[in-house]
Amino acid sequence: MSSTGQRFTDVELGNQRLPACYGYFTCKLVSLEEAMGDVGKYLPEINRFVKMAKKHCTYPNEHKLSKDEAAALYLYTMEMSDEATAYRLLNETLRAEDRSTVRPWFSYLKLLDSAAAKLPKFKGTVWRGVNKNVSHTFKKGQKITWWSVSSCSTSVDVISSFLSNAPQSTLFNIDCINGKSIAAYTCYPTEDEVILMPGTIFEVVSNPLHHHGGLHIIHLKELSDDDDDDEQESTASSTASASATASVAQKFSSMNLKPQEFDVSGTKLRCKGRPCARCRKCRDWHFTGNQATWDWLCNWKNWKDEDRQRWRNDRIYNLFKKSDGATCAGYYYGYFDGYFDFDAFGDVCLCERH
Repeated sequence: MSSTGQRFTDVELGNQRLPACYGYFTCKLVSLEEAMGDVGKYLPEINRFVKMAKKHCTYPNEHKLSKDEAAALYLYTMEMSDEATAYRLLNETLRAEDRSTVRPWFSYLKLLDSAAAKLPKFKGTVWRGVNKNVSHTFKKGQKITWWSVSSCSTSVDVISSFLSNAPQSTLFNIDCINGKSIAAYTCYPTEDEVILMPGTIFEVVSNPLHHHGGLHIIHLKELSDDDDDDEQESTASSTASASATASVAQKFSSMNLKPQEFDVSGTKLRCKGRPCARCRKCRDWHFTGNQATWDWLCNWKNWKDEDRQRWRNDRIYNLFKKSDGATCAGYYYGYFDGYFDFDAFGDVCLCERH
């Protein structure tokens, strides 16, 4: 069984200022079946996956997690489907401005939190990544909060395996102090997974490093509640991270990053366009704007009203042009009343600029 790696590449970019959502701290522990009861309408197959998690989870175990706690960790890492996966829906909800939407997840979050509390802290370097250049959103000294459960790996090779086909990628080199290694409890034990719990705060240690080969590296350090770590220890950690960053940059630079081609498996699109070999979405359009606008477009799922107004008022849609040989019957309209409306970003390939 192999992982899609989406837990490791689902990175928060907005740095939203949200109210802390820790109401689950006071919830009582319940069974995993009961904990997932309130989210069943979002995950129709959840009862089946709960049974699988309880069957395959690590129990008994050395950290004295209950079977429900161990199964909660296992369930978090399970790949269910592209659109209905527990970790994806949970993390989308944890990032939502409407904090009341998190309430149905309280019982499950309580199980996750209780399980994490029994695991020893992991202190060291972990990695995350994303298949695009997001470096322009991070500046030295900036403080950011990740509101979701953040999956990282102690192995950069694990992360690089999920980024190797992207012409532009961003790697996060994170000095963590409160990580929780769940390698013994995950569905994919070879991924050396470490999770950071919701509300983890980081500081950007230095401005992003840009390397040939399309790799961008951002160095973050987790901030503790009192942030009174010994200066020598911090310096040693930064030196080790810098060395690791240089090694990783060399590795990525030597990769042969080939652009994605068209799918030849016979996939048919409603727009009659040519599907991308990777995402199976329409690849007949190419973007003619600048990199900053492209990165903004790729984050369309997190757009707010002002972003939609920018799309309309600045006529950003005019920056999309049909490629040579295009068979797509769609077109963009400024007010989303054409064949491709705003939701069409879910149908157009945004894997890379082409």
